[in-house]
Amino acid sequence: MIECSICHGNGYVRDNNGTPKQCECLQIVKHPREVILEEARDLICGPRAEDYGDVKDNFKRIAVGWSEIFGHPVSLGQVALAMDWLKTCRIIATENHEDSWKDKIGYSALGWEAVKKGGV
Repeated sequence: MIECSICHGNGYVRDNNGTPKQCECLQIVKHPREVILEEARDLICGPRAEDYGDVKDNFKRIAVGWSEIFGHPVSLGQVALAMDWLKTCRIIATENHEDSWKDKIGYSALGWEAVKKGGV
């Protein structure tokens, strides 16, 4: 992240009278992709992480159940891909459903984390 050359990252400056005011860098409109990425991050690193626990443990529970149902081993990466596919199918039906887009982003990030942690 680039530090603002006006406020040096603190978000406030003083006007000619010495009165503090918001720096113009705080008024910059974010690109929609930044907003949805941040919202997805906040979900998977906040409430959903608290609700479901460690991604590897959660995906492992799902993989065990699906392995039993399907009669063959299911990897943690496959769990993430299947959940992503579920969200893709929902988006096909309701393209403007923002929560499904956030979840899709989240499953990609969680899938990578689970695989990186050695998910089989």
